[in-house]
Amino acid sequence: MKAVNERYPRQGVYKTLLMALALCMVWMAAFLACGAGARADGPQRRVYDQAGLLTDVEADMLQKKAEELTGQCGMEVVLVTTDYAEGKSSESYADDFFDKLYGKDKDGVCFLIDMSSRNLWISTSGNMVYYLTDDRLENMLDNAENYAAGGNYSGVFESFLKDTLAWYNQGVPKELYIYDSETGTYRRNRSITLMEALIAAIAALAAGAACVGGVVGKYRLKWGHYKYPYREKSRMNLTKQEDRFMYKHVTQRVIPRNENNGGGGSGGGHSNVSTTHTSSSGGTHGGAGRGF
Repeated sequence: MKAVNERYPRQGVYKTLLMALALCMVWMAAFLACGAGARADGPQRRVYDQAGLLTDVEADMLQKKAEELTGQCGMEVVLVTTDYAEGKSSESYADDFFDKLYGKDKDGVCFLIDMSSRNLWISTSGNMVYYLTDDRLENMLDNAENYAAGGNYSGVFESFLKDTLAWYNQGVPKELYIYDSETGTYRRNRSITLMEALIAAIAALAAGAACVGGVVGKYRLKWGHYKYPYREKSRMNLTKQEDRFMYKHVTQRVIPRNENNGGGGSGGGHSNVSTTHTSSSGGTHGGAGRGF
């Protein structure tokens, strides 16, 4: 006869912990793959010099740099010139050009040099709206305008690509607000950083391990010997069912706009705010522009 206080095998507990760890690692790998913007497709056309402002050498160089930026950010980047905007504003032309190439609300940015109205326009879409805020867009246009005034259009695009990468590397600003220029409403952007995700994953794994360990330590049951009489103890009779609404709490907050902060074409021009609008295809875009 075996001793009563004999410890039960721990193999099952170890298997449970290993499975939890494996699931956690799979989740983290998927998260990192999305964040890195892994691309399975090959290089795509990034430069559309419809106005003939670039030499072949300049276009090839910009194509390479734009593709590199796309790989680094995991977002689409397209450079466009035109001398015929089809009767559209620079904003509408840039929005529609991007949506036609990549679809509605795809992550990315389009830089347009519109020679028909001599405007520069940056159109953001998807997650790029969060990275390129109104203030950041104005800073990018300040830098690009210096090249445009001198007719150095290759320099305009190079400046844009350099600034886009710099702002992307700085990340989404804290306390970012999205301003809808069509409804006049603000909403606060809430995001989870990679560090927060890792901390949450570690905390969840630790909590699961503690729970398993606590149950094992409390009951000291021998796996494979004890059988819970679930048939006798699992009977339940439901006699009444109803749905009851308890309460609803709504909080509204008005964020004042700083009208003294000027801008060349963005809807907001404020710190940590991205102003958005809807394109003709129904996509949401941010953006800013100015003449040269």
